[in-house]
Amino acid sequence: MRRRFSWEELLPVEETRAATAFMIEVWKKASSANPKDFKYSAREPDLTGMLTYYLHQLGADGRILGFWNAETQMPRKRGIGRLSRTRKDLSYQSNLSGGRLDLTFEFKKITTSNLGAYRGDGGMKRFVDGDYAIGKPLAFMVGISRPGDMAPIKHLRRSLMNKATQRVLRMVRDGSGRYLVEPSEAVPGFCQFDTEHNRPRGKAPAHGTITLGHIFLECPSS
Repeated sequence: MRRRFSWEELLPVEETRAATAFMIEVWKKASSANPKDFKYSAREPDLTGMLTYYLHQLGADGRILGFWNAETQMPRKRGIGRLSRTRKDLSYQSNLSGGRLDLTFEFKKITTSNLGAYRGDGGMKRFVDGDYAIGKPLAFMVGISRPGDMAPIKHLRRSLMNKATQRVLRMVRDGSGRYLVEPSEAVPGFCQFDTEHNRPRGKAPAHGTITLGHIFLECPSS
């Protein structure tokens, strides 16, 4: 069995969990108080932009001292004089815990008929063979559902146990032999489950894999 890691070795655990908890708390508070700002029919960039607005508004009390960014573009050199740009839905950045913390959150609307978008090139695969969270041990997928619709999450779990899906996403078992770690060990109490993925050389952290924490949020109205 391959060597396992502890999260304390890889990142500032307390700040990671506090930032994740705060993001979820703000979504719930802001969407409940301002349901028209978080309609399921809105575009994903508009939902993440609105969330970022409220993260800054409700974060003014100083509980979370890092910085939230939405729809930022990160340049990546592709050759002499050539750049590509990777757009992040939402990121949290901080150097308050003795080391640089850079968390990426990818938001996707989720229904039983569009699970491919969540798992595919514009979703989870961005963290596997794409350019998201390069060199980072942890990032987040955030599924956005219609109010009260839990069926997509059940279908997603089932699809992630499919061997073909596991090969495409380069999924690896944890130290106990699980492909889906549920409940989450990376951010317990806030992510529903974790998945771990091999990354190509040059994109992986030193231990070779990235863990995705899967968070699911509801829009208050369709």
